[in-house]
Amino acid sequence: MRIRKGEIREGVFKDISRFLRKNDVLVLNESKVFPARIFGKKDTGGKVEILLLKNLREGVWEVMTKPGLKKGQKIVFEEKLLGEVKKGQENELTAKIEFNQKEVAERLNLAKKQGKRIIAVGTTSLRALESMSDQKGHLRWGSKETEIFIYQRAVY
Repeated sequence: MRIRKGEIREGVFKDISRFLRKNDVLVLNESKVFPARIFGKKDTGGKVEILLLKNLREGVWEVMTKPGLKKGQKIVFEEKLLGEVKKGQENELTAKIEFNQKEVAERLNLAKKQGKRIIAVGTTSLRALESMSDQKGHLRWGSKETEIFIYQRAVY
């Protein structure tokens, strides 16, 4: 679906290149389900399995880990994702890990500042961008629930 100045056009995704310009930025949803279990390496080189339980605040999660972690340990995940243990699991079932903040919002804000169009591919990507934008359209990193709904009117 393409919406431009109130005009709605429908098509198929394979034809998207007809609507794109040279400097456009596509935002895609690559997730299938919530990635509650992630794997990383401790700064000592050992492997660690982390089960994300609860988002406590922006970038900080309550987790269960195997093996247990100590406060101050650093965890390396895919590419640029890093975590630091803020509360260890010494005598408790859970720990707290703070993750660095996955540079996507900064890159999208920069692209917008440079005059590039940001194109959401799919409703999940669109809802994520809308939910994380402020009144001026500036994106911030994080997670939150949304009450933005996309409705399609039936035309008879």
